[in-house]
Amino acid sequence: MVPVAIGTQVGGSIIRPASFCGVIGFKPTFGALNRGGMSDNFSQNCLGTLSLTLADAWAVCHEIALRVGGDPGFPPFAGGPIPAGPRRPDTLAVLETAGWPVADVGAKAAFEAYLGVLSAAGVALVNRRSSRRVERLEQAIAEATEVSRRINDWEKLWPLAELDHRAGAGLSPGLRKDIAAGRAMTPDEYHSLLRRRDTMREMLQSLAGDIDACITLASPGPAPLGIDSTGDAVFNHPGSALRTPALSLPLLRVGNLPVGVQLIGYPQRDRDLSGIAAFLLGLGGATESRGAG
Repeated sequence: MVPVAIGTQVGGSIIRPASFCGVIGFKPTFGALNRGGMSDNFSQNCLGTLSLTLADAWAVCHEIALRVGGDPGFPPFAGGPIPAGPRRPDTLAVLETAGWPVADVGAKAAFEAYLGVLSAAGVALVNRRSSRRVERLEQAIAEATEVSRRINDWEKLWPLAELDHRAGAGLSPGLRKDIAAGRAMTPDEYHSLLRRRDTMREMLQSLAGDIDACITLASPGPAPLGIDSTGDAVFNHPGSALRTPALSLPLLRVGNLPVGVQLIGYPQRDRDLSGIAAFLLGLGGATESRGAG
């Protein structure tokens, strides 16, 4: 309907729908695009795009940064007006995340086939079994869903607790449950959660010297049937908790439905990630014809 749209992501609300819809989802480094007027206080919420092309995503992010900058205290988006040209990465870290055990059979098969495409193109791949640093990162981000959820519970108290106090019956049971969980937390517990999140980012930074980016699935499989669920964000919580740039690329098909490949980069290196993304898009994708498991 449109070449590019703006979205927000606290957990997975850019990368996951992009995966389901066969478009490019881009979540920049946290704080790169000003969130003024959004009325939220989530320390993981990030403005981003869903688009047909990398060029559309980069143009919109660049223009937003020119007009309103980034969040106060954060560098604005510095990826430039156009993405970088295709660049073959020397090495990518393949992440399983907590999502691998729940991913469907077809998505796993298509992703593994795509890793074969990358290897054939000369990209070195490391994982938790071949790299201690990747294993340490995997162990840290295994907690990303829990840590993110509890941080969000605390941060929902302002201003949502006031809405709950004044008109609680109008809020969903799930939201009221989250608010109650936030009220039960202490400042010290919140501080501990922030430290756990910082540790995840430190583990990621330990890879930066010789690993170009991380790669994983963007969703456990194709979009779920019906309207009862928007799908599982388990593959997206690590990128949100890390607060680093992430991209969902429409490179896989399972049962003739799209599934995205997710790239996770390093803070403030959005432009580097765009060059890797352009290379991957140029290689094409992989298909698992058996459908979802």
